[in-house]
Amino acid sequence: MIDILFFLVVFFILGEILIIYFCKLHGYGRKHRIFTLALLFRIVITWYYYYRTLIEGGDAYGYYIYATQNSLSNFSVLFSFRSTDFINNLATVFYFPFSFLNNSYLALYIPFSLIGFIGSLLYYRIFKSLAPNSNKLCFVMAFFLPSIIFWTCNIGKDSIIYFAIAGLLYPIVLNKEKKFKILNIITVILCGALTYYVRPHVLIALTISLVLSYFLEKGSFSFRKILIFIVALLALVFLLRRVLDFIGLGEAAETASVSSYYGEGVEKVEDMATRAASGGSKLPRSGPIFVGMTPLYGFYWLVTPFFWQAVKLSHLFGVIDGLLYQFLIVYILIHWKVLVKINSPPYKYCWILYIIITSSIFGMWQTNFGLAVRQRVMVVPFIIMLYVAISNEVYQRRLMLRKSIS
Repeated sequence: MIDILFFLVVFFILGEILIIYFCKLHGYGRKHRIFTLALLFRIVITWYYYYRTLIEGGDAYGYYIYATQNSLSNFSVLFSFRSTDFINNLATVFYFPFSFLNNSYLALYIPFSLIGFIGSLLYYRIFKSLAPNSNKLCFVMAFFLPSIIFWTCNIGKDSIIYFAIAGLLYPIVLNKEKKFKILNIITVILCGALTYYVRPHVLIALTISLVLSYFLEKGSFSFRKILIFIVALLALVFLLRRVLDFIGLGEAAETASVSSYYGEGVEKVEDMATRAASGGSKLPRSGPIFVGMTPLYGFYWLVTPFFWQAVKLSHLFGVIDGLLYQFLIVYILIHWKVLVKINSPPYKYCWILYIIITSSIFGMWQTNFGLAVRQRVMVVPFIIMLYVAISNEVYQRRLMLRKSIS
């Protein structure tokens, strides 16, 4: 009982400190209560996730076991590994201040879930900057999407990557003057590094999208654009081989031929799809993977699961999210001309390309209900960002039309 009280009190106090600082930083003093409501909702969902893993197990408990059996003699060791190994070491760092508790497993959820909460605060600020008059919409999208909040409460990669991507977008989207600022540059570098250590393929997808987007952006190539293009290109060269090694295509890179990349890439995707489908929550897949249908795989991944694919009560959260994403995507496609004409959000073609690339990759191999839902954490905020920008423009046009008529 003491450990449960410790969890509730410490989580709430630390969350309130974050809210107070965030409100002072952005002048959101009047919104303190709704942020507190969002914090309480996250605490409840975090508790539910913890209780669920006690019954069904999960990766979160595996990270906890690793943390209890290991220690970091040197903090620099944390940055010697990527992906799962990085989270193992990060859990070890977070575990140390809670090691004296009888239920240290529950307490370990606090730092991971709070990091996810910081991500939600940043996304709220991002969405609000794109739609200043849509307070309720921004609030719901940032704090109350069931599956997004559920997965970013856990001990694992999801809360970290959710925060890291928010940290990348925050200085870019809010920097409407598009001027170089030291603090913004430092923030992008740090969050980019965190993305690399948690999900290196996400960082390379963002880098590729940034490079390609320069051929779609309107306007002349200024010194700023050329400099960012060169930096992104160098980053792509640096990251490419490391990511190929990470996903198991390093040997194909030795032959430097398109056929070797294609052959081993398809084989790797087929293998990943088979392993993902070995769990208890399979998503249907008819026949072998056909690369020519890549865009359809991506679209299917974004809008699933459907209600007939839910086999557990908890899957209904994913179904609700799926319905919402279907609406968002259809809305964006209907108003695509509006998106092309407006200048918001900044670097919009980069985010569009990132959505297409990432959803296509995940769509080809993802055959598991839970993984399909949780990995959308890396894509959905970008879709919401486009939707918020478009809906704000549509609202402003309708408002102007009403004023002109009256």
